[in-house]
Order: sequence, then C-alpha cells, then structure tokens
Amino acid sequence: EVGGGIETGKQLRDEFSGSVDDVVVSTVQINKDVDKLGNIKKDIKDLTASKNEHINRIMRHMEENEVLVDHHGDQIATFKPDSKGVRKLLIK
Repeated sequence: EVGGGIETGKQLRDEFSGSVDDVVVSTVQINKDVDKLGNIKKDIKDLTASKNEHINRIMRHMEENEVLVDHHGDQIATFKPDSKGVRKLLIK
C-alpha cells in the first residue's frame, strides 16, 4: 500500500526521478484511481469556485469595515490587513 501523505509523494518523486520513454499497462485498480482522481480534481475546482463566490459576497457586504457580527452581536468574521498590508478575510 502507498500512503496518502505529502512525504510519501516526495519520496516517490525522489525514488522515480528518472524518465524512461516507455509504456506501462494500467490495472483495474489504477484505472479506478485515475477516474477517482479526475473526479476529485473536478470537485476541488467546483468547491474552490463556490468558496471564492462566498468570500466575495462577504467582502462586498463588509466593504471597508474590519469586523462582521451576527444578529446576536457575536463576531463571525474579520477583514483586516495582514503584515503586508493585504486585507484578508478570516472567519471564526
């Protein structure tokens, strides 16, 4: 079995750093892995677009204000400059 961690990926890239101009035949499991990876990448793209839409709506609502509170008065988000002066939206 191959682990899912970043270190495993780095180790595999280091171990197989060469390139052989040859063809390798897939297996049923690798076909499933390729299909699943394609679906995951599509889901990530869709989720990223949705995340950005929500971020943009919140930032537009907050305008130049730094703190957003809910109807109970509880702080739920901030939109403040970071150390580089770029405003970052953080949710609680």
